[in-house]
Amino acid sequence: MIRYIISQIYKNKLTTQCVFFSSTAACLGLIPFLYVYSNKIFINGIIEIFKANRSASSEQFIRVLLFLFSVRLAEFLLNILKDLSNNCFALRFKYAIKKALLNKVETLNYTHFESADHYNRLIRAHNGADNKIPLILSNSYEIIKWGISLVSMLLLLIDLSISFVLFAVLFICPILLIQFKFGKERYKIIAKRTEEQRWSSYYSRLLTERQFLQEIRSCGIWTYLFNKWAQYCSKFISQDIKLHKRKVKAQIFLEVGNIFIQLITYVYILKICYSKQMTIGDVLMYIGAFHSLVSGVRIMASSIANIYESRLYVKDLQSFCEHKTDCRLQKENAERIPKIIKCIEFKNISFRYPGASVRVLNNINTKIMRGESVLITGPNGAGKSTLIKLLLRFYEPETGEILINNINLNKFDKSELRDCIAVCFQNYIKFACTAKENIGYGKIDKIDDISHVSSAAEKAGISDCIEALPESYNTTLSKSFDKGVDLSGGEWQKIALARFFMKDSSVFVLDEPTASLDIKSEKYIFNLINNLSKNRICIIISHRATDKIITQKHIILESNGTITEKTNSKIAATVI
Repeated sequence: MIRYIISQIYKNKLTTQCVFFSSTAACLGLIPFLYVYSNKIFINGIIEIFKANRSASSEQFIRVLLFLFSVRLAEFLLNILKDLSNNCFALRFKYAIKKALLNKVETLNYTHFESADHYNRLIRAHNGADNKIPLILSNSYEIIKWGISLVSMLLLLIDLSISFVLFAVLFICPILLIQFKFGKERYKIIAKRTEEQRWSSYYSRLLTERQFLQEIRSCGIWTYLFNKWAQYCSKFISQDIKLHKRKVKAQIFLEVGNIFIQLITYVYILKICYSKQMTIGDVLMYIGAFHSLVSGVRIMASSIANIYESRLYVKDLQSFCEHKTDCRLQKENAERIPKIIKCIEFKNISFRYPGASVRVLNNINTKIMRGESVLITGPNGAGKSTLIKLLLRFYEPETGEILINNINLNKFDKSELRDCIAVCFQNYIKFACTAKENIGYGKIDKIDDISHVSSAAEKAGISDCIEALPESYNTTLSKSFDKGVDLSGGEWQKIALARFFMKDSSVFVLDEPTASLDIKSEKYIFNLINNLSKNRICIIISHRATDKIITQKHIILESNGTITEKTNSKIAATVI
């Protein structure tokens, strides 16, 4: 864990800030020693004032006051520097770790996102990045600060008696053992309930987000969902309180013993000082040093225990970020994707989803040529959308291969492959951002080209609607944000189509592209697709055939994973 954090500090060029952060902690660690020593001189100076040589003592007293003022000022300035360096370093380091985590997510295979275990690991990794990394940094600061303070106090007390070293060790060990024990138990509880925590968060989302409220209130299930959320929360609270009670009992037992030891130690200090005929200032200095030693030991033990507990969470983060994946978008020595895609061939393709026992596609063979429009129909779950996921390499086929211009798909960069295929997904995203961004995401390097964006919007038949919005293309399409607006289902479908039209690709793929459109809009979109697809490969997925689009081929996916292929000039409207 320490090696991982140090490597991240070095990798993200935060070494200088880390050194400055540590230096301020070390300087502050010397302040308690300066206080107890100057207090000794201060007290002795007061006593001397009441003796015969008042003038000489007064000068010494003034010097001590100036020294105390300097120490107080130094402490104030160092605390300001500490807060500044600590916050700046922690914020930058937390951002660097979060960036590494999100970059790792981008490299994961699509199959990871269909695994509950993946989401559990991801939540724990997020917890490590969001909460535990800053906690480790702040506790590291305390360890450096109080470590320096402890050493200085021990050096002072050793001059009185070597036994104080033994006392410090005996005092810190029981505290550490208790903190370690309960920190480890708490981690096990949190790790074990990760999935339940996800369920709790999910029910909380259902109860608070606008997109769910309409159906929840219509069905009258708000109370039912609230009770589901409350059950999880009650369970978590019960677990936490039970653990906390056990910890408090152990701490009370330990604290009674510690108080008894401290009282004996105070008597021991007084006895030694009396036998050596020390001044009152010396007595108060050693008592102050011992008190600082006790406080430092408590804080050190607590900080070490917090780091120990946080280490378990950071190990989850480290494990997640260092998990090897083979989902690189960029492929070394990859072949260049052809500028003109003349054919796509599915050759002996079989596929089953991870964990499934039955194949969703079974020995599929079909070839689509440039200039062909292909309609793919079939019942729910027959694998229509799965074919497109294989084409985009979200998944790899179990057997067989997919060829582009007779070249295996695996020889291309995934990023280049996906860039040459324009896809309108059935479950398109309603981004809570501006209309320009919602459309521009279809071709990210053209997002600031408003003429290109507006042209895509015009093709989708949504330009008039957008221009009528309060801030036109700069209007936020979500009521969750200030001055945002919402669109109807059909308007959102047109936004998705406009995003699709941003790409001038060799291959068009449309999955239920008109499901939310009215008859007039559907006819307009299909006529446009008919015109645009003449020099392209066009694949249209639908639950049913339609007479509104001219296709050269009709592929019917059966429920057993096989296909039936028909060649038509125009497909009649038949329900599959």
